[in-house]
Amino acid sequence: MTTAPGRGSGFATGTDWSLRSAILSPGMLGFAVLTASYLRVLFHVTDVVGGTGALLLEVGVVLALGAVLAGRVDTRTALVGSAAALLAGMAAYYFSIPASQRALIDAGAVLTDLAALLSGLSVFRLVQAEIWALAVLPAPLLGSWLLALRGNYPLSAAVGGSALGLFVLTGDAGFLTTLAGVVGAAVAVGFGELSPRRAIALHWDTVVLVVTVMIVLSSTVSLVPGGAGGPVLGGSATPTLEGNVVDNADNVGIVGAIRLSPEVRFSVESERRGYWRVGAYDRYTGGSWVRSGEARSYDGRLDSPPGPTIGVEQTITAETTMNSMPAIWKPVTVDGTVERATQVTAEGGLRAAAPIAEGESYKVVSQRPVYTTRDLRMAGTDYPERIEQRYLSLPDSTPDRVGERAATVADRANASTPYDTAVAIESYLERTKEYSLNVERPRGSVADAFLFEMDAGYCTYYATTMAVMLRTQGIPARMVTGYTPGERVGEDEWVVRGLNAHAWVEVYFPATGWVAFDPTPSTPRESAAEQRIAQARQSGEDGVDTNRTGPGGWT
Repeated sequence: MTTAPGRGSGFATGTDWSLRSAILSPGMLGFAVLTASYLRVLFHVTDVVGGTGALLLEVGVVLALGAVLAGRVDTRTALVGSAAALLAGMAAYYFSIPASQRALIDAGAVLTDLAALLSGLSVFRLVQAEIWALAVLPAPLLGSWLLALRGNYPLSAAVGGSALGLFVLTGDAGFLTTLAGVVGAAVAVGFGELSPRRAIALHWDTVVLVVTVMIVLSSTVSLVPGGAGGPVLGGSATPTLEGNVVDNADNVGIVGAIRLSPEVRFSVESERRGYWRVGAYDRYTGGSWVRSGEARSYDGRLDSPPGPTIGVEQTITAETTMNSMPAIWKPVTVDGTVERATQVTAEGGLRAAAPIAEGESYKVVSQRPVYTTRDLRMAGTDYPERIEQRYLSLPDSTPDRVGERAATVADRANASTPYDTAVAIESYLERTKEYSLNVERPRGSVADAFLFEMDAGYCTYYATTMAVMLRTQGIPARMVTGYTPGERVGEDEWVVRGLNAHAWVEVYFPATGWVAFDPTPSTPRESAAEQRIAQARQSGEDGVDTNRTGPGGWT
């Protein structure tokens, strides 16, 4: 009896094996679909962070190398080679990290990061995401390609499926990508094990059953921690603006229609009014924002902005359980029972490591930048390298017309400095777009769609578009989320509701630091909030007021 290629005593080279026959095997179709599914994720990563050309070249080299080696290796060698490629790639990624950051990495940190990846940490949050993508690719691609060429489709699907499975766990593989990969694996195993064609014809019903089962299983990917998918059937309620932008997450997705929550969230005692900032996001993916880097424990004091500042003391009291730590930018000290559970994000903001209970308070001292219009106009463009690296990047797929429109807006305003360009773009968006919570989420680049295809949107659309337009002009910008001041109930007191959740833009100026710009039209936004509060009071909804709020307001 002849042993089938890829099984039995290994991959002994024989006259019955040829590269052409292996590539034309029916199971190779499934391998191609499975491989394309996880390659799609990696190409999306490199489109956002850079390195697409290098990734494409790497794919070609690995496929060519596999074709050359396929007639010379057995199962064990293929698996060992794949493992060796993975170790080499991870070593390359490790040494790509700046030495100052490598010094902070130990075995515990590595295990923590691995656990985070397996429970929902998006690849986009990795600081050197482009290096990681190039480092991780060769192992699964080479291993699964070698095994498929020698006819061992079950092991090939297992190796390729492990790569796709990782991206399902990180949340970077969407439902359709996961579905395609699962079906590809099923087809590879089914067709590969039932060769030749006569066997496929005799057992086609089994193949269809396996594929159907795999489709059903993949539709439950939302049950996996971090999974990006969702069940095929069933709808979901319209999300709240607050839940979308200030829920203590490391990413903010740009969604469609949204609603306002009138429930009181917290109260503030502060000598100065301001936007109660929650977080900032540096990496734009085309359809969402991600905060790269890891948070660290608060150790007593944070850095102040580079230029002149004024101290602002705030006491924030949770009126319901809170997952975030709002404060005026730039916070430098935290005091209160939450101090031990306070984290500092990579961009210098505050983050609650544990929920803040109702009635619990914390005190923050912020150093708010002090500047004049002349200061900002004279700031120049001598940006620190770390600022340029994190806050100028855009996906390679960002349409050129976004940058062209930004340049046109600046030219028409005779803008000759980054500050003037920021003001011109802020004014342009306020003037040309309507405010609406009832929008349909566009496909592709949100900034491009909002500029050229949409007539209206809400704060995340305005902020995203302004930040992207500024980046096309070489001006560091980021999207920021938090809350507007809220309802004033005393000389130095405010009550803030869920509907005060907001997104705006921060622009970096040398010698000053980050400065806020808000392109969302304030009048229609405030009108929508007031109408929602009035509606909630009329219908008797709970949590709309405290003993300090109510119709009429503070005078």
